[in-house]
Parts: sequence; C-alpha cells; structure tokens
Amino acid sequence: LHLDSAQIARLQLVRDSLGDRNHARADSIRGVLTREGTNADPARLFGVLRPQLEAARADILRVVETVHGILTDEQWARVPDAVKTPTARPGQGRPGPGGAGRPEGPRRP
Repeated sequence: LHLDSAQIARLQLVRDSLGDRNHARADSIRGVLTREGTNADPARLFGVLRPQLEAARADILRVVETVHGILTDEQWARVPDAVKTPTARPGQGRPGPGGAGRPEGPRRP
C-alpha cells in the first residue's frame, strides 16, 4: 500500500487499541462461559453473550472506518473487499473460505 510513517504510526495505534479491547472482551466472555459451565443452555448463553458480540461487531466496523480515514483513496482501493466488509456473511457480499454455501467448505463424510 506504500504507507508513509505517519500512517503506519496511526494504524499501529488503531491495531493496539482494538487488540486491548478484544483482549478484555475475550476475558469477559471466558468468564461467562466458565460461570455457565459445560451444560449451559445455548439460548440463554447466547442471550448473555449477545451484547458483547454486538459490541465487538460494531467495534470492528468503527475500526474499518477509521482505517479508511487514514488511507488515501488510492490505498483504500487496493484493500481487499474481505477487509473492507469484515462482517459480511457468505452469500451477503463475499464468500467464506469454502466458497458459496458452508463457510468452512464442503461437508466431509
């Protein structure tokens, strides 16, 4: 992308900040999973985790916009679509690693 030193410094700050937030979020989720135990009700568990998962998704979208603001239009044009739309699901903008259909690829017998 031919980043200049100021862009690199700003992107590193964004990366580090996101990493710190994700680390704290992961610790919180691990705590919930530990408290709920191995036989937790999936519907209840999802209800408990949903706010954190939604916050993580929103955080990622904000970071993408921040990165877009750091890059020039020419640099942004070279960023892969998978990075520009990280929360797209297979069939909703970009295919998953396995192509269309199952995100993890074809089912094996």
